[in-house]
Amino acid sequence: MEEYYMAYKLIPKMGISWLTPSFFALVGLWLLMYQVKVKEEIFSLNTFIGVIFTFAGICFPFILYQKESFDYYDIKSKISKKQYKLIMGEVEEFKPLYGKGKESFMVRGVRFEYDDFHDIQGFHQSCSQGGPICKNGLKVYIKYVEYQYGNNIIELCIKKDLK
Repeated sequence: MEEYYMAYKLIPKMGISWLTPSFFALVGLWLLMYQVKVKEEIFSLNTFIGVIFTFAGICFPFILYQKESFDYYDIKSKISKKQYKLIMGEVEEFKPLYGKGKESFMVRGVRFEYDDFHDIQGFHQSCSQGGPICKNGLKVYIKYVEYQYGNNIIELCIKKDLK
């Protein structure tokens, strides 16, 4: 019997960076506190910008979190309803990630595309960033769902090289 190792399994991916929104919130709060300190008129440009920055810094992370949560639970729902597909075979037509393109490969006529720059719920680690798919001929076992813009890999197993 051939032995495979699990290279990827879907887990919740909440890739929100809190640093940028926090910066906006801090700048906004600083502008608002500056307004209070210098006691300028209430409807000045600094007040308006301060309110906008504070609002953006507080609200955007929650909006992004909701979107990522929705994607994850939507895919988990497909999995629980057995709406995923299984494919087993060799990696063919492997094209590594160059610049802003996408890395891609095929297994028995099914195309998989991904890149490091778009956080998706599913496998998306390119070879250049340490991903396990780096050449043609690898024997793989893949569970995937058809979702949004293509086939999202929810589980990736690769045959162990016993040499």
